[in-house]
Amino acid sequence: MNVERIDIVTLSKLLSGKVQHPVTCIVKFYSNTCGYCHALEVPYRDIASHFKEVLFFAINSEEVPEHLLNKLGVNGVPSFLAIPRTRPGRQPRPKLLEDPRRPHPTNFYYIDDIKRFIERHAKVTRRTAEKQLRRMLNNEDE
Repeated sequence: MNVERIDIVTLSKLLSGKVQHPVTCIVKFYSNTCGYCHALEVPYRDIASHFKEVLFFAINSEEVPEHLLNKLGVNGVPSFLAIPRTRPGRQPRPKLLEDPRRPHPTNFYYIDDIKRFIERHAKVTRRTAEKQLRRMLNNEDE
């Protein structure tokens, strides 16, 4: 799975619920001048290839208005935001990965912490998808 770079328009659509995505989306906020962000680039791509049921995005935090960063709780970079799949017409409730108590010296976040964060939020997607599949199958039997 690839990591797609997005702009503020796409991020706004994901956050508003206007774009219906069938899976959880993970957004990495980065800065071109952030050493931690550069160090996480390859591990983030590796993580993306591991989670087939998740969409991975990256956005330069300098392109995001400060009021939106504050609303999302993004106080610095790198930061990771999970945008769960939602029902049509509903606004998603994004979750931010908390800063580590003891930052990793190279990456800031420990890779396993990022993976656990994704697993915790993608799990909801799998359960929801299973329920929807059961509903669809039950409706076909009628």
